[in-house]
Amino acid sequence: MSTQTPEQKKSAKAAYDKKRRAGKGEALTTKAERAATIAQRVEVRATTTTDLKATAGTHGRPAAAAVKESKVRQPTVATVARELIAAGSTDEQVFAQLVKQFQVTEAKKSYPSWYRSQMVRKGGITKAFADKHRHNAKV
Repeated sequence: MSTQTPEQKKSAKAAYDKKRRAGKGEALTTKAERAATIAQRVEVRATTTTDLKATAGTHGRPAAAAVKESKVRQPTVATVARELIAAGSTDEQVFAQLVKQFQVTEAKKSYPSWYRSQMVRKGGITKAFADKHRHNAKV
C-alpha cells in the first residue's frame, strides 16, 4: 500500500521515465538524487500517517532519530548473584538478597552455589576464594 498521493505518484513516474529515456542504460540517478528521493519519501510517509516513529525509517523500521532513548536494563538474578559472590558474600547472604530483590522461592536455594561454581569454571573467581566464602565468612 502506497502512502503517496496520486499527483506525487504521477510526478515520480514521469521523472523516472525521463531519466530512463535520457540515460539509455547508464545509471539512472546519482547518489545525491537517490538520497533526496529517499528523504522525500520519508517526509511524505511521515506527514500522511499517524505513527511517525514507525514510518520514519526504511522498511518499517524506525529511523535513528525517531528511536526513543534506550531503557536502562534492570539487574537480573544472575548479575546480582555474581556481583555478591565476587564481593565475598556467602551462599546464605546471596540467597537472602535474591529473595529480597527478586522474590525467588525456596526451590531456587541452589542458585548461589551454582553461580559460584560457574564463576570458578569460567575463571571469574578462584577455587580457594569460592571455598573460603561458600558457607561461612568466619571459616
